[in-house]
Amino acid sequence: MALAAVTVNVWAIEADTGAKIVGDVVGNPVVKPVADSIYITPRHTAAQNQGKLMHDTLWATGMKICAIHSGAGPLPGKRDMVRALGRMEYFKGKVGLQWRGRRLLVNMKPMMGPLCDQYISTEITAHGTFITEWLPYVDLATVRLYTATGRVVTPTSQFKLICTPGQQLRDVIHWKWMDNGGLVVTALARKVSKPVQRKIGGLIRLLLLNYPQLSRRGEHTGAVTYFTKDDTHVPVTCQVTADIHFLSNAQGSEATEPVTLESHRDLVAAMQSEVGSTTTITEVLPHPRLARLVCLWAGKRRWKTPRRIFKAKLRIRAEAKGTVIAATRQGRWAGMSKDAAAGITALAWKRIRRVVGLNPWGEQILLRIKHQAVSLCNPVTAGLGCPHADCVRLDRIDLHHVFWGCPAATELRASLINRWKSAGVKRTDFEEAIFSLTLQGTPTGIARATGRIVAELPEDQIEELGDAIEKATARCWSIGAAQYLLAVWRWRVAFFDDQNDVSPACHVAGLANRLRTGHRDVTQDCLAHLPPQLCDRISSVICTVLGAEWAGHDHAVPRGGYCYLVAFAGRSAT
Repeated sequence: MALAAVTVNVWAIEADTGAKIVGDVVGNPVVKPVADSIYITPRHTAAQNQGKLMHDTLWATGMKICAIHSGAGPLPGKRDMVRALGRMEYFKGKVGLQWRGRRLLVNMKPMMGPLCDQYISTEITAHGTFITEWLPYVDLATVRLYTATGRVVTPTSQFKLICTPGQQLRDVIHWKWMDNGGLVVTALARKVSKPVQRKIGGLIRLLLLNYPQLSRRGEHTGAVTYFTKDDTHVPVTCQVTADIHFLSNAQGSEATEPVTLESHRDLVAAMQSEVGSTTTITEVLPHPRLARLVCLWAGKRRWKTPRRIFKAKLRIRAEAKGTVIAATRQGRWAGMSKDAAAGITALAWKRIRRVVGLNPWGEQILLRIKHQAVSLCNPVTAGLGCPHADCVRLDRIDLHHVFWGCPAATELRASLINRWKSAGVKRTDFEEAIFSLTLQGTPTGIARATGRIVAELPEDQIEELGDAIEKATARCWSIGAAQYLLAVWRWRVAFFDDQNDVSPACHVAGLANRLRTGHRDVTQDCLAHLPPQLCDRISSVICTVLGAEWAGHDHAVPRGGYCYLVAFAGRSAT
């Protein structure tokens, strides 16, 4: 029911000739080219951002979702308009309240005038016609209203004596319009004492300030909407009264005797009799007096709104906030380096997920680098400095220094770039290519080495193999650039534990080993559709050009590692 309420509200606001059911039934417009805009959920204050989203029951959760994500939002000057209408009491007097037993006679003439008319017309222009029939169903604990001083309150907090959580407005009061323009309000409390009368009077004043539409009689006429095959047919105006009587006001005829309707079929038969046998009625829209659940149907089929629509509604606020944060952090990258910012902008999450050979930890680190969500805190010095010896004099650093400007990053980067320069890459600026994990084109060294193998193949396989080699080369660069960024971060955090090896030889050799392994895995994966011998041959050629035969850094020394002795006490069972 909560999801249905959201659907009805959105459907009613965006009503057009295609979505005829809810737009026509709730608003009951006469046949028009475009249905009138209406709103049925009376939320006139800004949605509350605080509080838990999930409640104890599905119904309570749905009501919370409806209160936050549906309904007509407040206009910018809503608070000022309420305060101005409240100030009218100083000039024209307060709204008249006269008790007669359980009934309260409300004289609304003091608040009527140009200001009230402008108030109502402004909201009609912004939101459409306000359907007062839905006001009794508001939840007293979630509806937020403005007081005459501009303060936001809820009825359960302002009128605790008569309003309790879980109640609707119809559980506290009923009302109907009088011929002289006033209201007759019926109190539903068990005992209408003086304090209860004062609270109900205050509640009525609060409702009139926020919903001045109550000063006008409801305009729900109960008109019947129907369609015929004859385009030249003159529409006949018929109505269904509150006591489910069918009334005809056809042109050129007197009003007929009321006919009692018991179903939608009776309504169709009555309309067919009204237009005559020469005109065929194709459709009569279900009437709210007879079919209150018509909102769950669209045309002649069930309204099946997928859950992703409602989930998208719930994500709007979080996505908007995330977009602003991402744009702000992207601006920080632009302030550090334009080339790095261009690469980071092109690095999408889908691009990271498609890098072959990365584990979940590596994917998360790359995403955190993109959004600047990694900590620059150095626990050794309790500051935001760089732990490397060449940067100890720097008090504050940024991510661009960590992954590009630091001498340690430069030393690791040389291990990557030298391989590709030896493969034939002529460019000198690799910053954007590394941060975007993308290198355009195939190096000449790889093209020559693989070209000798391609020349031996049949012509029908050359084009397919050429695309596979280009794809494998691009993925080799992606895994290489990703491993470089991860190696820089791995070297930085190694300083935070005294037992770790932080020597350049260890980390440069570690990156070289990961590059060789990554290139082998990537090429084997991209060329897996080829015959095994051809796949191994091309993979070996690409890896050789990219330095697979290198033994690592010239000054690399074997790491001793650690030895652990585990002792167990006791004896085995016999």
